[in-house]
Amino acid sequence: MKHLLHIPLGVPILILIWFLAGHSGAINPLILPKLEAVTQSLASQLATMALWEDTGMTAFRALSGLLLSASLGIPAGLALGYFPNLYRHIALPLDFIRSIPSATLFPVFILAFGIGNPAKIAVVFYGCFFIIVVAAVYGGRGHPDRQKRIATLRSLQASQLQIFRLVVVPDAMASILGGLRIAASIAFVLVVVTEMFLGANNGLGKRIYDFYLGYRIPELYAALLVLGLIGYATNISIERLEHFYKAKQTTGGQ
Repeated sequence: MKHLLHIPLGVPILILIWFLAGHSGAINPLILPKLEAVTQSLASQLATMALWEDTGMTAFRALSGLLLSASLGIPAGLALGYFPNLYRHIALPLDFIRSIPSATLFPVFILAFGIGNPAKIAVVFYGCFFIIVVAAVYGGRGHPDRQKRIATLRSLQASQLQIFRLVVVPDAMASILGGLRIAASIAFVLVVVTEMFLGANNGLGKRIYDFYLGYRIPELYAALLVLGLIGYATNISIERLEHFYKAKQTTGGQ
């Protein structure tokens, strides 16, 4: 009973609205199918290996691009934030490149990587990299309290690497994790679009597009629910990481 109290109120309300809308006849079932039809389709799809394989491929492509962009974007952004003179030289080309939508560069990615997984991961990487860089830049920028701690460490003969590790990185983590949460959502959006339009043989995007072409709307909505759940799980994982880090900071890293 206690666990039921922790269910967000919006979930049962949304389910009720969907159920009533589907049975009212006011909405075309091609736009919003009945809830029962979607749940039946979801149950039948979950019983097949094809759905699990498609889900795994979509998650692999999205998370590969996200992790690659984080591994390169976080140190790059921290360096640009910590060294403002360097950022002033990079800001214009950085803002110019990140203003170009990933979708417009599909032909470039196809020419460079073909139509396999590398192209799809590259699209995700491009879309997430600059989000993470900007978040890390803001986290790496100095402020009065940080400057006092840096001055204290310098008086103790601390090296630049020690200052970076002990002060800059911990201070920037909140901003970085916020950027990661945004980038994670973008990663799944981009990978689904690439699976729809870059000649994928599998993945949730391919599955959703095939259902759309066949007017199999309950099946389409069931696949969308799976996609939403894995995106939600990724977001919750990053949020838990953020809470863990804040708790560690509160307890002094013990």
